[in-house]
Amino acid sequence: MAHRYAQEIPDYSRLDDLLLFKDVAVVSFECLRGLRHYAQGEGLPRGELEGLAMAAGQRRREQRISLSALLRAYRLWGKQTLVVLSQEAPAALPRLALGVAELVDLASEVSSQAYSQPSCEPLLQGRVVGVAIPREYPAAGAVLPRYLAALGQSSHWRQDHKGFYLYWPGALEDVLPQAQRLAQEAQAVVLLQQGKGERLGSLHEDLEEAIRLVRLSKMRPGAYETRVLWPLALVLDSPKGQERLLGLLAPLEGHPELAATVQEYLEARLSPKRVAHRLGVHINTVFYRLRRVEELTGCDLGRLEDLTLLQLAFRLEEAMRRPSSG
Repeated sequence: MAHRYAQEIPDYSRLDDLLLFKDVAVVSFECLRGLRHYAQGEGLPRGELEGLAMAAGQRRREQRISLSALLRAYRLWGKQTLVVLSQEAPAALPRLALGVAELVDLASEVSSQAYSQPSCEPLLQGRVVGVAIPREYPAAGAVLPRYLAALGQSSHWRQDHKGFYLYWPGALEDVLPQAQRLAQEAQAVVLLQQGKGERLGSLHEDLEEAIRLVRLSKMRPGAYETRVLWPLALVLDSPKGQERLLGLLAPLEGHPELAATVQEYLEARLSPKRVAHRLGVHINTVFYRLRRVEELTGCDLGRLEDLTLLQLAFRLEEAMRRPSSG
């Protein structure tokens, strides 16, 4: 569908091909999920679909897509869906056609509301949770509103060339379980930070910085508070600090197996057993390598301070190898 949108709708033809393809694929999938509910006699899940359509409307508005172009895209989706249904499930077509029409009407109405608002910026006050997903995970960004819809509060969704952002009024501990589930299911990095609605601009800047730091560091999919990246930000602003940390790893340059072992040790919550399993070596080999790391670097792996320095040094080394794309 994304290819057809780009061919038939001029506004869509100027969007990034990959982002458009993944975004449209996810939105189409969510719409088909709603249609499946309809086919099972449960009606359309209006709450989920309204959140999806509102988020899509906000995205297209910020991408400078006209409302008429967005509504045409919904009509094309409905037309193509009917064609597929006529081929794959002709007996169910008369009943499902009503569901398709209802879904397109719902999406068009909600998207029109998103465009008619004077500003996409809500008047948020008090505690606000900012959620950010780097643009490298467009599928996760597109479905983020659905994951938070169950929390029962209105939220604001925005997108730029760096990533996807959602601001939800409430406490971080309420959002964290949904963010963790999204990160696991979509295999994405999800960033969270507690802030205040009165300082939404400052919160957005913090999330933008966190996305930049994620691109520089080697972070596994998961939900992270942005504060885990603050030490890296401090070091990147200090040439002397960079020199000291990289010097800490210098003795390991000729021993890649030692560097890999201590990195896994840090990632595995200091469990030699997990390290042995991940690396496929005997646990005694792990103990030997960790002792060698201590001998070469002068670090004591039983000290929290030294473990923190090594963790930060490895993050810095990874960041120095990766050019920023932000």
